[in-house]
Amino acid sequence: MLDGARYLIIPAFGFRSESQDKAVLSRGQENRVPVIEANVGVTLVVDGGKIIAVDRREDGITFGRITIPPAVKPQPKQREQVERKFLKWRKGEMQRRLQRRRQRLQREQKQKTTPAEQIPQEKPLPDTARG
Repeated sequence: MLDGARYLIIPAFGFRSESQDKAVLSRGQENRVPVIEANVGVTLVVDGGKIIAVDRREDGITFGRITIPPAVKPQPKQREQVERKFLKWRKGEMQRRLQRRRQRLQREQKQKTTPAEQIPQEKPLPDTARG
């Protein structure tokens, strides 16, 4: 880790899917450090680039042995380069995700909208009911 972190702990209240497991695993592999995710309904422990413990119960204790790597000197210049690159990527990525989300919502809205010819039309009132 470019800031000298030797392990990551992710306290979460979010996704509990296998795709989230893969994201946590990826963080461990990318950073070459152990990762512990404590989420409501899933606890995950990553060490050595592998998931070594997972528990999908909402109540329980999860055990896993991690190997904390030796301390390394922080590398602020490299960290700043990586962070700038990430922030540049994220700006475009967030715009793409927003656009895709808007398009999906528009499609869903169109599917929910009933065509005018399917909407029952009001029947005109008889002449006697009009004033």
